Amino acid sequence: MQFQIGKKYRIFIPADHKNRPDKLFIGKVIYKTDKFTVFEGVNYRESFLNWDLKRLLVREVS
Repeated sequence: MQFQIGKKYRIFIPADHKNRPDKLFIGKVIYKTDKFTVFEGVNYRESFLNWDLKRLLVREVS
């Protein structure tokens, strides 16, 4: 998926084999490089490696 700066995305991180719950993150792309993408949520920022985003469930929010 191609991410565009300024657009809002919903990212669902499923619980793998680790003992942790599923996580839902909604944020706007504020910075993007070849290696990682930075999203801004309500009160915090979260960065993801681009290869890791390929295995997560990502949808654009209108």
